[in-house]
Amino acid sequence: KHPMYYQLCKTTADYAVTFAKSLMLSEKEVNDIYYASLFSLIGTLKEPNISIKEQSKLIVENGYHLLKQVPGFRDVADIVLSIFERADGKGTPRGLTNDEIPKAAKIIRIAFDFTSTKNRTTLTCQQVIELLQSDVGVVYDKNLFSYFRLLEEEKAKHETV
Repeated sequence: KHPMYYQLCKTTADYAVTFAKSLMLSEKEVNDIYYASLFSLIGTLKEPNISIKEQSKLIVENGYHLLKQVPGFRDVADIVLSIFERADGKGTPRGLTNDEIPKAAKIIRIAFDFTSTKNRTTLTCQQVIELLQSDVGVVYDKNLFSYFRLLEEEKAKHETV
C-alpha cells in the first residue's frame, strides 16, 4: 500500500501547491502545504494494513505525533492533524467546524479528495468536481472549493485548445 499512498500524497501535494500559489499564500504557507500534503499519510507507516476511509483519525494522529518531533515541522504536524476535519464539524479527530480548520488543511483536503477520487475512478476531472460539489459546505469550505473548481475549469480550457 505504501507506494500507492506515496503517489497519492505526491499528486495531492502538486495540486495543493498549485492551488495555494494561485491564492497567493506566503512562501512558508506554500511550503507547509507541500510538506503536510506529502506527509499526510505518514501515520500509515505505524499501521501497515490501515484503511484511509475507515481509520483516518488514527492515521492523522499517528502522523501528527511523528511530525511534531521533527524540528521545524510543528506547523506541518498541526495541518496534518486537521486534514480530515469537515466544514460541518463532523470530521476527525477533533470535530472542528469550517472556521476552526486551518486554511492549509482545507486546501489539502480538497486536493486529496480530488486526487484520490480521480485515481480510483474513470471519471474526468470535471466529473470528479461535480461529484465532490455535493459535499461543499458539508466537507469542503464553500469559497475554497469554488475557487478550486474555477482553477480546474480554466486548466481544462487550456488543455483542449
